[in-house]
Amino acid sequence: MFEVSKLSNLIKVCLAGLNDRQQEIVEGRYGLNKAESLTLAELGTDYGLTRERVRQIEALALKATRQKAEGAEFADFAKAVASILKSVGGVKREDALVADLVKVSNIS
Repeated sequence: MFEVSKLSNLIKVCLAGLNDRQQEIVEGRYGLNKAESLTLAELGTDYGLTRERVRQIEALALKATRQKAEGAEFADFAKAVASILKSVGGVKREDALVADLVKVSNIS
């Protein structure tokens, strides 16, 4: 069974092979260190880059993280998410999915 508490460790594993700028862009784009995510323009302003360049960096970083996410340590997480999504026809709001993952993991 997947434990939600392991999710931050899985994210760290995915981001570990990225350079600092790639990590910061992915973290900022998806709100991994903050309550809200940043736009390409906001990240571009922070780094002195165009939105397009930020998008390119993000795309390369995500490609690298996808390769790591295919490892065995992600299997339980993928199974839990797939099971929940299958039970509701394949679509669910992110906050509702996270809440269901917490329920499945018996974490309060």
